Amino acid sequence: MTAKGGRTVWTVAVGVQWAAAIALLIIEASTPNKVLMFVALAVVVNGFAYMLARNSGVRPPWEALLSAVFKEQNVDVAEEMGLGWRAFDAKDFAAAAGHFDEVLKADPAKPDALYARGHSRRQLGQNDDALADYNRALSMRPDLVSARQARAALYFERGDLDGAIDDFTEVLRHDAQDAAILRQRGIAYARRGDGDAAIADLKEAIRLSPTDAEAHFERGKLLEARGEVNPALNDYTEAGRLDPAGPGRAAKAELQQKRGAVR
Repeated sequence: MTAKGGRTVWTVAVGVQWAAAIALLIIEASTPNKVLMFVALAVVVNGFAYMLARNSGVRPPWEALLSAVFKEQNVDVAEEMGLGWRAFDAKDFAAAAGHFDEVLKADPAKPDALYARGHSRRQLGQNDDALADYNRALSMRPDLVSARQARAALYFERGDLDGAIDDFTEVLRHDAQDAAILRQRGIAYARRGDGDAAIADLKEAIRLSPTDAEAHFERGKLLEARGEVNPALNDYTEAGRLDPAGPGRAAKAELQQKRGAVR
């Protein structure tokens, strides 16, 4: 269930209990019986609402009240988020995930913390858990670009090209001029066998970022596969110039050797 759905469930549950309280004030019955009836109804209503909304990330309205009553120690969310990102930057990903987990214990409906914990888990190789965090973050906040971009990369890594392309496309709706995302979507299209779409994305990526060696190299491979030797050589040449340690120079030499053998 989405966060919006969870909020709706709890709103209805609270409304039902208010209506029941008002009704019990009107009916003729002893006060102890009224209390017992209200408690019984509240247990059923809240239990049902909890079962429906438990995966939405929305906290029950009475949770904050109980925390105040029992004086639970409050987590400084901003401080924990800062500590988490500092640990992440130091490549202590386990510690980072622990800090973000503390944030989520205090506020389970915080999509930024879900993304951050997922990102940390991914660095630890916990990809299933990372994907679950990304999914939950995006169910709460579909416009969280960082989580969508991270999920797209994970989908691509897992071979879910349709999922990767869908997420890259959504990211590009927020910034159609993002050359890196265009390149990544172009590569995903190429892996899926959509050569025309791949070349179109890589062409636009190169227009926006002419020094992107990887985009030149990937387009060169597509052009070579189509038999467009000279354009492919041009892309390999540019890729090799921009990144001498990359695969562009070797690809160019191999293609030149093939062309010479054909002649």
